[in-house]
Amino acid sequence: MIDAKENKFFKIFLQFWHPFFWIALIIFLVYSITLFSNIVYLDDNVLVTGQYQFNKNLSNIPQAFNEDIFRTPAGGGTFYRPIERLTFMLDAQFGEGAVIFMSHFSNILLHILAMYLLFLFLLKLDFKKEVAFLFVLIFSIHPLTAQTVAFISGRNDSLLAISVFLSFIFFLDFLHIQKKKYFIWHLFFLTLALFTKETAAILPVIYAIYLLIFTGWKKIIENYKTYLKLGMSWTSIIAFWFLIRMSVLHNFIGNADYNIFLSIYKNLHSLIPAIGKIFLPINLSVFPIMSDMTLLYGIISLILLGFWFFLSEKKNLKLIIFGFLWFLFFISLTLIKPVDTVPEFSENRIYLPMFGFIFVIIGLGRIKLPI
Repeated sequence: MIDAKENKFFKIFLQFWHPFFWIALIIFLVYSITLFSNIVYLDDNVLVTGQYQFNKNLSNIPQAFNEDIFRTPAGGGTFYRPIERLTFMLDAQFGEGAVIFMSHFSNILLHILAMYLLFLFLLKLDFKKEVAFLFVLIFSIHPLTAQTVAFISGRNDSLLAISVFLSFIFFLDFLHIQKKKYFIWHLFFLTLALFTKETAAILPVIYAIYLLIFTGWKKIIENYKTYLKLGMSWTSIIAFWFLIRMSVLHNFIGNADYNIFLSIYKNLHSLIPAIGKIFLPINLSVFPIMSDMTLLYGIISLILLGFWFFLSEKKNLKLIIFGFLWFLFFISLTLIKPVDTVPEFSENRIYLPMFGFIFVIIGLGRIKLPI
């Protein structure tokens, strides 16, 4: 009887294309209300409606790669994100009267695509289909994703996730079946990620962490030519992107006063409330001031994770470590702020880092009660 029920569940939710249908349906049901929302007067009024005339002219596509996304005069600026600009240009083709609706619609589609790829990524890592499906459904409608889906300009995080997951999928394909086409696609999506958002500069570190944890030093040394080829390719692409970015912005990070290490140090304590908002999404705000954020929910979350770790029946340390490092490294670049700004945290930027906790939770496994 149980097998029959499980088989029926599999046929309805997990067979063939069914998981993709359910993921799309649930996301659309939750976020369709945003289709009738207006813009957010924080970047949307500049990037979507304010630059409509520029965006609707497709001959401006080369210019999108030759300036920061806010069109800072005479070079400079901070945010070199031409791929996001291209998506705004696509939305603008439907007319000025429809640009806000189409922009919200695009955000929903991008989130759906990101979740599709997250599902495929988890399957590539050999997670059970039902486990991958459950976690993707949960994170598809996690309250933190609202700040990426409803906030039009927040789409850059779902765009980045799309490129990151695709680059990782082809990276895994290349490791398992060392065909040239997988190698090329992997590098292509790494490049696309860099031109989407500067956070992607940390991606080679994530690849290296994956190799060290799941492949190990011995195999890396045995097949050093393959990994040397990967490392040199990553370095070349990062250098290529960096030179283009420097030629456009004329600065290392941005046109404000930045001190990378001091900034990360000053904002490091924001990681605790960030973790709290993943497990206990209470009092959410796109740009909360640090003084208004509480450490309580983060501390509670970490304590619960600690108890789970010690009570776990069969934990997978490799997955737990990889998940935590995924979170820490992807969120680290978001901590870099201008020196003279009030410490604050951009919650919409937790979108990609929070997926690291999927690996942590799966790695923790089932709890064995001491009875």
